Amino acid sequence: MSTKLKEECAALKSKCATADMSKLQPTNLWSVPQLKEKRVLKGHIRKIQALSWHADSTRMIAADQGGKVIVWDAKRNTKLKLMSRSFVMAAALNPVNETACIGGDPLLISADDAS
Repeated sequence: MSTKLKEECAALKSKCATADMSKLQPTNLWSVPQLKEKRVLKGHIRKIQALSWHADSTRMIAADQGGKVIVWDAKRNTKLKLMSRSFVMAAALNPVNETACIGGDPLLISADDAS
C-alpha cells in the first residue's frame, strides 16, 4: 500500500473515531424468520440494476439494466413515477426534499422530482 493511501486511511479512521454519533439517523433492522415473498412489483422488463428504500419504508426506487427507473409505493404495489436514462448504476430517494438521485451515465448524476 502506498504511503499516500496509508495516510488517507489513517485520516479517515481518525475522522470516524471523532464523529458525533448523536447526529446519525437510526437504521431499523427487522428479522425475517421465514423467507417468504410478500409482494411482486411488476414493471421492469430487464434485470434490476439498483434498488433503494426511502426512509419512510413505504417507497422504493428501482432501476433496471435498460435504464428504466420506477419510484414505487411498495405497500400499494403502484408506480408513483417513471423515468428513463440511457444507463443506470445507482439510484436513491432523498427523504428530505423528495428527489430521486440517479447515477450511471458517464460522469453524470441527475436529481429529479420523485413526487
